[in-house]
Parts: sequence; structure tokens; C-alpha cells
Amino acid sequence: MKKLSEYERLTILSKFIETFANEEKVMQGHLIWNSLKKKPQRVTFEQAINIDEQKELIFYLERQKEMYSVNPCDVKSYFEKVEPWIETDAYLFDTTLTWMTAFTHEDVVLYQQV
Repeated sequence: MKKLSEYERLTILSKFIETFANEEKVMQGHLIWNSLKKKPQRVTFEQAINIDEQKELIFYLERQKEMYSVNPCDVKSYFEKVEPWIETDAYLFDTTLTWMTAFTHEDVVLYQQV
């Protein structure tokens, strides 16, 4: 996992929110996954991380405001190591923003395509 700079994070996050979420709700403090424009599909954790992506992926930890360049193994490793009392709201998506997966603190995994 390679942590992205603040500039990269803000640039990518702005495009991500514009693509998938109701920007007004996010600006009011709603979590991104609670502000999605379209109804997402519920998927299992295994379905979400067993993607066959060869291109660069982005992993955004919303509560921590941290963004990383990753591969699916990095994401799986993160969730294996994170303490269970840590509330995680995270997003995995490709750099073309054609799809995204949200991992919520309610242990729900959501998937959405553009």
C-alpha cells in the first residue's frame, strides 16, 4: 500500500464523490456510502476483494481521511489486521471510476457501477 499525498487524495476524492455520491449530503457530514446517487448492490466481503484487477486501485479510509494506491491483497491484509472496535468506512475503486465498493462500519459491503 502506497499512501497518496494530500493533493492526490483531495483531487481523487472530489472526482469520486462527484461520480458516485450526492455532493450536498457529503458536505453536510453524511458518510459517502449513505449519500450514494444510486442504490448499490450488496455483496459479500469475498466477492469484493476477489476481483481480478490488474490496474491500479484506490483504497480510501473515510474516517481517517487517508487514501492509498493498492492491490486487492493489500485490502484483504488491511481488514485482517484492523482491530474489531475500529469503525471502518472504506472504499475500493479503480482510477477510471467505473465501479466502487464500500466497506461499512455496519459490516455491510456495497458495490456500484457507473
